[in-house]
Amino acid sequence: MVYGGGWRDAGRFAKSLTRAGFLGPKIATQAVHDPRFLAEAGEDAAGWLVVSTAADPASVPSVHPFAAAYRKRFDGAPPLFAAEAYDAVGLIASCAEGLGREKLTRQDLLPALRTTSYKGVSKSYAFESANGMYTGTGVFIYRVERGRFRYIGMDGREV
Repeated sequence: MVYGGGWRDAGRFAKSLTRAGFLGPKIATQAVHDPRFLAEAGEDAAGWLVVSTAADPASVPSVHPFAAAYRKRFDGAPPLFAAEAYDAVGLIASCAEGLGREKLTRQDLLPALRTTSYKGVSKSYAFESANGMYTGTGVFIYRVERGRFRYIGMDGREV
């Protein structure tokens, strides 16, 4: 079963699947990658696979150095999407730096963005120069285990 709704309905749906005796695989989109889903679904969230663009700083090993630096700087754990937000700023700064000009407009950045590749702390960013389509990496797969999202990889074929 592939679920495409939000976390709140997913919690109720998980409970309904359990009551109905459904034993097949349960896969959800990024909207379910939320601690409120875990709280709402309780034990019925166990085993769900969640496909997300967010590199959870607590569970994705490549993001652990970022998470440690964040904790040191802000005295707390980074929230979900903190690494992606950091990367977005770095990507835009890299585009601006590549132009080598002191003053830029938003229109200056689009062509630069389409030709810039950027290795962020969460993933690699790249775009098709012709149409701006994203070609970088960045799908993170989690399995709900013991009431938590456990990172299990980025390659759906292997997972």
